Amino acid sequence: GVKTGTLVKDARKLCPEIIFVEADHSRYVGIHEAIVEVVESCVPVHEVLSIDEMICKLTGSQCKEENAVALALKIKKNIEERVGICLKSSIGISVNKYLAKVGSDMQKPDGLTIIHKSDLPHKLFPLKLRDLPGIGYRMNERLQTRGVFSVENLCKASRAEMKSLWGGIWGERMYEWLRGGEPFVPSSKQKSMSHEHVLAPDFRTIDLAYAVLQKLLVKVAVRLRREKFYTRRLGVNVKFIGSNPNQKNDNRNMGNYGSSTG
Repeated sequence: GVKTGTLVKDARKLCPEIIFVEADHSRYVGIHEAIVEVVESCVPVHEVLSIDEMICKLTGSQCKEENAVALALKIKKNIEERVGICLKSSIGISVNKYLAKVGSDMQKPDGLTIIHKSDLPHKLFPLKLRDLPGIGYRMNERLQTRGVFSVENLCKASRAEMKSLWGGIWGERMYEWLRGGEPFVPSSKQKSMSHEHVLAPDFRTIDLAYAVLQKLLVKVAVRLRREKFYTRRLGVNVKFIGSNPNQKNDNRNMGNYGSSTG
């Protein structure tokens, strides 16, 4: 029951024996780079989507199903042997990167899913709308208010209806992706970096919270320099939980204290 975004106090209620470990981003980056190296040794990495996700574009004889499956199994084996036996990977193989991503999520934590063009769209019908990349909580609510309650409903929508549902070109892209197409999507650049931290009860004073803020600022500045980026603006977001943020009391419940660059 403990999921991403669960408050510490709620996590303790759900799992009294829970052990909290402070995030170590440099360690995560090191493991990420090791994984990329392993995958590169099997097949070129076409695009890195996040710290734990990448796309490989198969060409020539690699596109034959038996060869693609052999490559996927080789990647899994090499990650286990060269990065760590506790690190599992899920791989999706399909006609475009969107459906490959969908496939990689269908069998976790150690799956291998193939979605053929001939499988579309019926193989997607058992999924929930939230299982599709690009459909978050708010989009799910919006779709339901428009009478779309399932992936099957969504797949039956026309291109014009999909554009209307999303209010723009993203709906047209979804229309193509779900049918095995690969619409052009212009590349984007990273425009911001941020760190956040939930203050422990002992740190919920103005002075100690300010010290945590300084630490967050240093961490994000280190990342900026490492990535050879510059910034024109620094911003701070503070979220107060369970108390009036206007009250004059150093012991107020300062839940999140974040530092970010814009």
